[in-house]
Amino acid sequence: MTSEPTFTTEVYIQSTPERVLDFLADLSEHDKIHPLIVSVEKLDLPDEKFQRYRITDRVPMGPFKIKAVYEADIWRTADGNLQSIARQSPGIVLHNTTTATPKGDGTLLCEVVSVKAPSLLREFTLRQARESHQKMFERVKAYLESE
Repeated sequence: MTSEPTFTTEVYIQSTPERVLDFLADLSEHDKIHPLIVSVEKLDLPDEKFQRYRITDRVPMGPFKIKAVYEADIWRTADGNLQSIARQSPGIVLHNTTTATPKGDGTLLCEVVSVKAPSLLREFTLRQARESHQKMFERVKAYLESE
């Protein structure tokens, strides 16, 4: 049995860990920072332990962009970090663990993402996720440091 591929994204941000995690915990603004997301809709849930969102991406495939709609759940862990799970057909699941650690006068933001996808889509999904999350972290840094 093979393990799911993972990748790690890190960036130093001159902001507090609390501000960084608060900003990332609300996915409703992620269309401004995530390069693939075009819209985000917060869904109403009777359980307040996590937030669920319906997200629409435009995923580049050669000269075309394919619309992808999926759901993502996000919640704070007992230690204050973030966990999220995004589920998309056909059988694609991204699990994120995001931490914000004080460093100097700012924060080291770190995200570890595991990618589960059908074998024919695994490398494509991993590459798209890694590239888009790197760009997203750069945009989070620029946004929070400009406040």
